[in-house]
Amino acid sequence: MFSKILVFLIFSIISKLRSEDNLISYNVYYIPGIAEKEENTTISVFKEAQSVTLDKNCNIKKLSKEMFNITHTVFNFYVAGCDLIEIESNFLQDQNVSTKIMITDTKITKLKTHTFVDSEVEIIFLDHNSIEIIEERAFVNMTNLAQIFLNMNCITRLNRESFHNLPRLAAFRMQYNQLKTLEKSCLSFIKVDNAKVMLNHNEIVELHDGILDDLQVEKLFLYLAYNFIETLPTNIFDNRSLDTVDLSNNKITVIADICKRCIICHLLVYDNPLNVTHYDKILEFGKLNDIDITGLDFGKNNSHGFYTRKFVIVLILCLLLSPSSSQIISNF
Repeated sequence: MFSKILVFLIFSIISKLRSEDNLISYNVYYIPGIAEKEENTTISVFKEAQSVTLDKNCNIKKLSKEMFNITHTVFNFYVAGCDLIEIESNFLQDQNVSTKIMITDTKITKLKTHTFVDSEVEIIFLDHNSIEIIEERAFVNMTNLAQIFLNMNCITRLNRESFHNLPRLAAFRMQYNQLKTLEKSCLSFIKVDNAKVMLNHNEIVELHDGILDDLQVEKLFLYLAYNFIETLPTNIFDNRSLDTVDLSNNKITVIADICKRCIICHLLVYDNPLNVTHYDKILEFGKLNDIDITGLDFGKNNSHGFYTRKFVIVLILCLLLSPSSSQIISNF
């Protein structure tokens, strides 16, 4: 009882001081040796607070819905640098966080079903954790959610069933993880035109030929750079509308018949071991499909003739038109 009263008084003092200083951040601290022993300790957030921050000074192992008593709407909920290892389902039930949830630099390995549910939050930032598994319906019924950050974790599977009824999700980032394959319909949870899906810096080797099945959006931005993709399934982008597909820094040797009756505005293929004997076919493919293909390095193999032909044309013009052709040639 004494410890609860002491914690309450400290919260009140901190809240009062921050209110007087007009600061928007509100830090909640556990008292080592006291508060963490109280299993049912409630963190009360008072009306002056606009943000709640649980940082490395907090001895927190688990986030649960019994922990919080947020009596009004706060903009942000931050957890950073704690020894957190578990988040219970619906841990912010009936708590009002309007803008951003950030949980970073913790030891959590799993996002359970209904971890984030029925919330008005706009951004969920979960970078720099140890997340390996995202259970089905971990993110559910979040009508304002626009951005999900899951970078720099240990995630091995992108499961569409983990994300349900997120009608405004416009940016999905799962970079620097351990994805090895992309499954059929894995992006069907994206419902917003011009959405950005960033899966760079994974370990992707295989793309299922139906990864875009059930996707009903226009002008998707799909980033798959810095993976280990060697081949692209035939017609993988059939009948799709994509603004940008970034396949840079993979192991692709041939690009052929990856789409028919599709719209791809920009295809990036920098630093792939593309077979130079196919460059003409690649350029013809881009021309026929009205695709801007960038990243073709013609200079890697002069047998293709691109730079050779250019030099010969310039040389002839110099000899015909200028008495100081040698100077012009050296400048070229």
